[in-house]
Amino acid sequence: MDKHFNAIKGGGGALFREKIVAKLAEEVIWIMDDSKLVDSIGAFPLPIEVLPYGYTQVIRKLKECSFNPIMRMKDGNVFITDNGNYIVDLHIGKPMDINDVYNKVNGITGVLEIGLFINMCNRIIVGTDIGTKVIENK
Repeated sequence: MDKHFNAIKGGGGALFREKIVAKLAEEVIWIMDDSKLVDSIGAFPLPIEVLPYGYTQVIRKLKECSFNPIMRMKDGNVFITDNGNYIVDLHIGKPMDINDVYNKVNGITGVLEIGLFINMCNRIIVGTDIGTKVIENK
């Protein structure tokens, strides 16, 4: 998470469901260790959930945007989400222009959800070597 409460989530492949829960919740609290606090996001690959039907055209469009898409694999097979979809990880790097990436990816037919959680969290609880700290999103 960066200082603007932007984060990349979905490393486990449940980003579509996580986004639904976050959008419906009255309050969103994330619990993490201090290694997840960063100056800018983008070092971690950005997952996107895509429909299996037509996924090759999604990957082609992502390559055209220079987002370096890589199909997520598990045990030599395409990773399948709980919703029966695929995850494509974008290796963009940092600093990432969050709004540009969001708008370009969101405009591609076949993309169901993006692992960018833009200012969706009310507070985070951070575990450190000396205890916990709470950071409020004003």
